[in-house]
Amino acid sequence: MLLLLLPVWNGHSCPLPLTLTLMYGSLAHTPPSLPPPPCALHSPAPWCTKDAEREGVTRTRVTPSYSTHLTLVKASQMNADFSEFTFAYAVTDDLIHGHGMRITIAPVFPSLVEEGWSGGGYDLRLDRPGAPLFLQFKLSDRMVRGTASEAKEHLFTLPFYRMHLRARKHSIQHDLLLDLESHGEEVYYVAPAFDEKHELDAAYRAHQVWNRSFRLRPMEIGPLPTDDYHHIAFQYPGNWILRSPTEGKRGTSTSTEEIEKRLLRKISAPNAPTARSALESTDKNIRDVAASQKWTLTESEQEGLVGLEKDLRPLERAAYLARRFFDCQLFIASAR
Repeated sequence: MLLLLLPVWNGHSCPLPLTLTLMYGSLAHTPPSLPPPPCALHSPAPWCTKDAEREGVTRTRVTPSYSTHLTLVKASQMNADFSEFTFAYAVTDDLIHGHGMRITIAPVFPSLVEEGWSGGGYDLRLDRPGAPLFLQFKLSDRMVRGTASEAKEHLFTLPFYRMHLRARKHSIQHDLLLDLESHGEEVYYVAPAFDEKHELDAAYRAHQVWNRSFRLRPMEIGPLPTDDYHHIAFQYPGNWILRSPTEGKRGTSTSTEEIEKRLLRKISAPNAPTARSALESTDKNIRDVAASQKWTLTESEQEGLVGLEKDLRPLERAAYLARRFFDCQLFIASAR
């Protein structure tokens, strides 16, 4: 169980840049010689809302008085104790080996395209029918207290997870993914249905990281109803629901078999394109989506995009722009 020591100031709460370091139960924080609390001048951060307070979400909170005392508070949510990069690596390794799957899924990296993979094996893979796959990796928070709104409303039993989406007022990323999927691409959010290192270790050893991950296509969520913050609450395997100021969509988590069938339909279709041709079409789709959002780019960013179109080959460009514009890793799926 995680316990945090939090500063409470005169019964009020608002955010202040306070550095907390948790190491095996020890706590260190900056001295009280700090600038005035930003919430005195700015609107509160999203987690300083009444909703967050009702749910007991644990955060660092202070008020302008600076007369502090420490209060012992039980955390209501458990953040993943591994990084998004580590999770992405473990999923990628699972997909490359494809244990129990009828397809293999390999990442598309510019260096692999340029140099070939294992003495030309990558080039051979590109000359077989293939289907591109975009994955955006996210971490999830495990909710452990009954004060969470989904538990209070009897939508989920504890524990369950939350995967956060970027607010449209700060990023149009979800809209970009919707646009990319509308061009016929396979696009998925991927988040772990676990949050502790020993669970990741066990799943990795058993080659089950991909199978124990929550997968969801952006089009299943649809356009976000407002510009504010949203999250997907889920249990896996099981149901998910979009949580927002106005209630959102709900559905059932996508299984490995469903994703495999969708990719196999493309790979096995009559006159299915080679992976190389499919990636060239994907490169065009990516550039079309990016071009439709040029109003969000600075002049130098637009010039950089033109330079990428001139200087890079389609496969290199597709791999880079998948990261640059969509924060996704691009993969290519092919039959075994």
